[in-house]
Amino acid sequence: MSLKFIQDLHQKLLSMGFPQTVFYLSKDNYLEVTAKHVSKEHALLEVAKYYDIPLEQIMTIGDNFNDSPMLALASLGVAMVNAPEGVKKSENLVTASNDQHGVTQAIIEHVLN
Repeated sequence: MSLKFIQDLHQKLLSMGFPQTVFYLSKDNYLEVTAKHVSKEHALLEVAKYYDIPLEQIMTIGDNFNDSPMLALASLGVAMVNAPEGVKKSENLVTASNDQHGVTQAIIEHVLN
């Protein structure tokens, strides 16, 4: 599928009025479709509650706009260096890319040390 097709489809879906569905482009050519109440932020809240882990003791790591609410919820949000600027600006820290083992670096630096 072409980039234009994906972007046009995204606009069409947005205009069709699906009130319980969220459509967004996580990349120029990657259309994500989820139920309105489903998010990584909500999942994090559920897991933290189930295991009785305070949000102040949680670090999250993400690389795109769909990660932003989850990153903001945890006491330490870490964005990957290859994340869009809007994601990196809103988070506490930035780590290396996945190709440079950024997740490993963040865990060693902020969890194990």
